Amino acid sequence: MRFGTTIAGVGEPTFILIHGLASTRRIWDLVVPLLKVEHKVIAFDVRGHGETEKPEFGYALEDLAGDIDELLRRYGVTRPVLVGHSAGAHLALHHAITRRNARGVVLVDGGLIELHAHLSWEDALEQLSPPPDDGYQIEKFVRDGWSEVPNTTQLAEIRRSLFEWDKGTDARKRLTRERHLAILRSLWEQDVHADLAALHCPALIVACRPREGSDAQWMAQKELAALRVARLPHVRVSWLADTIHDAPVQRPRELADAILAFSGALRADERTKVSPKRP
Repeated sequence: MRFGTTIAGVGEPTFILIHGLASTRRIWDLVVPLLKVEHKVIAFDVRGHGETEKPEFGYALEDLAGDIDELLRRYGVTRPVLVGHSAGAHLALHHAITRRNARGVVLVDGGLIELHAHLSWEDALEQLSPPPDDGYQIEKFVRDGWSEVPNTTQLAEIRRSLFEWDKGTDARKRLTRERHLAILRSLWEQDVHADLAALHCPALIVACRPREGSDAQWMAQKELAALRVARLPHVRVSWLADTIHDAPVQRPRELADAILAFSGALRADERTKVSPKRP
């Protein structure tokens, strides 16, 4: 598999950054510089996305987890901290429970709500299917996009990474509709709560609470799910207030601080476990 990757920094544990559905590794561009000071960081494009290969088949969570296996082997990473955003959080969770080699997982506004418990597959198709693949105009995308995030040159570059551009301003999404729906089906089938309960390692869930006016029913489901999983001894839930779903672009500093604090706690706990007991 040919991966599109961003690699920076040194230090353990290595962070593997996993983007969400129809996104790219570039969504981590504002977070990577903050993490690389203390850690090696590998952000990569999931298959079918960005600059990674786009095979015709193989878009279930297990297929995508196999790509992470290959990535870890290629870069000699044995005990990563998996950091996933949105659908990437679901993938991080799946990889952690099926491989059991993660030192910890960070789930950023994902991996919390069990889709099939709230939506039939028909409703999921209606509500979560991607918009048409063609005909995007950059002006419309800028207007409808991250309206609460200051529009910087770097943010514009991150936006543009989501599309393949024709001459002028016409754009096509990098992830085809068929592949999008194949991944969505696998996410819809995932037993999130059972997976969280089965985790062998610590987990931090960073949930986003947007400003008033967002989908109240969805937020109620998210808050209820957070209360439920927070009872698990190995799971901690942290909230980012006034934050859109795409926290890596709106709150990079706050998100990086949460990830670094989680990693620091992991290392401190590991040192405590290996330290000889005093008589």
